[in-house]
Amino acid sequence: MSARKRLALLAVAALAASEAFADGAAHIKGLTFNGSGCPLGGDTILQLLDLDGDGLPEQFGLLFSGDYIAAQGPGVSIVERRRNCNLLVSVTLPDGYQFGVAGAYHEGYADLPVGAGGVQRTTYEFVFHFDPVSRETALTGLYTGRYARQDDSGGAGLVWSPCGLDAPLSIRTQVFLEGDASLPAAMSLDYLAPTLIWRRCEPGGAAR
Repeated sequence: MSARKRLALLAVAALAASEAFADGAAHIKGLTFNGSGCPLGGDTILQLLDLDGDGLPEQFGLLFSGDYIAAQGPGVSIVERRRNCNLLVSVTLPDGYQFGVAGAYHEGYADLPVGAGGVQRTTYEFVFHFDPVSRETALTGLYTGRYARQDDSGGAGLVWSPCGLDAPLSIRTQVFLEGDASLPAAMSLDYLAPTLIWRRCEPGGAAR
């Protein structure tokens, strides 16, 4: 089965699950992504994960295609040194609840000679509620191999939606190279898996 067909099936499954929830139940109602690292019509694969079997996806994963690679070296355009993928997550919440990002797992590959460096950065923010949080992996050459990072909040949440407001979650990811641009180098982001959590708001809009 092609990646595009798998994406279509996952989208249908997510829509069917959302329609099955009772009125007022929290669920992911929409997830869009686009950028030079995950172009529309590409082979990026979206997976909605129900970790505890309650019918509510607490985690979503994106498996990126070969487009999400920053590269440099002789004959490589300077614009290839940076790649990005921006995600927008819309969630339906019952009255009196808010949701946040508990953490996220990132995995990729880097091939960096001495004199070159690479950075993978992710920024979390709720639209119209400007309080961004950024996490990054910074590597320097000589480095060849896979890397992995877990953005962990220690249970407190990296960012939380404002109580009483329907604010979509923005997750902006990027990979870019630093150092001598003439040196052949590359860095990718292959997989991203954020985890969402929910909690009740106190009367007046504060978090409990």
